[in-house]
Amino acid sequence: METNESGRPYNRIVRSLIYSRAKGQVDTQAFGTQYDITTVGYHRANHSLAPKHVDESEERIMLGGPQCEKPYSASRLNVSAMSFGALSANAIRALNGGAKDGGFAHNTGEGGLSPHHLAEGGDIIWQIGTGYFGCRTPDGGFDKGKFAEKATTDVVKAIEIKLSQGAKPSHGGVLPAAKVDKEIAEIRGVPEHKDVISPPVHSAFDGPTELLEFLTSDIFSYKSLILLCLGCQKALHGLFSPAIVSEC
Repeated sequence: METNESGRPYNRIVRSLIYSRAKGQVDTQAFGTQYDITTVGYHRANHSLAPKHVDESEERIMLGGPQCEKPYSASRLNVSAMSFGALSANAIRALNGGAKDGGFAHNTGEGGLSPHHLAEGGDIIWQIGTGYFGCRTPDGGFDKGKFAEKATTDVVKAIEIKLSQGAKPSHGGVLPAAKVDKEIAEIRGVPEHKDVISPPVHSAFDGPTELLEFLTSDIFSYKSLILLCLGCQKALHGLFSPAIVSEC
């Protein structure tokens, strides 16, 4: 039997809260909770004898250093990556509109920067994966011209380079031909009604040194920050070691 707090991925308590906010209804609750606050993993704020004032500036993080022409003040909580195609046009527009209303950013996922991401005016983090969708050459390589054209769009606040295939490491990804309609083909820059492959590795660079050279090229200088998806601590060390050596 499902209880109010046991449902997945969203239980009845959370769903009721979402519905109330979506309908503009009162979303506050009386003191108390149905959750077991003694369970492992329950998050709470403990009392303090010396509470500290938290400045409003702590709510956001500045992306971009001295070399960045357009730094971005990012929210600590944002809409995570999910491509158009995996989500419908209405879902993308709703998420982006929510990002605009809430003052946070919307990650496109690796499926490209679609018109639906731009329709509501919310801040965008454009994710670029191994398929270079939306900025690819006919043979699947990285197209600097197409990238620069879209990356200079005002609402695109940051570029995220997806190094790994996430849930599909070492295998890459496949978008079946049945899903590649005319609109998705145009947005991704791929043939219509044919399987679309996201390779397991990037073709624009090979290894940490070439990655850093890729990221420090002129085409990336006008945007705030490159966000990297890394799988382990050793990969992070391997990435920054060449940068440290180059400054010595």
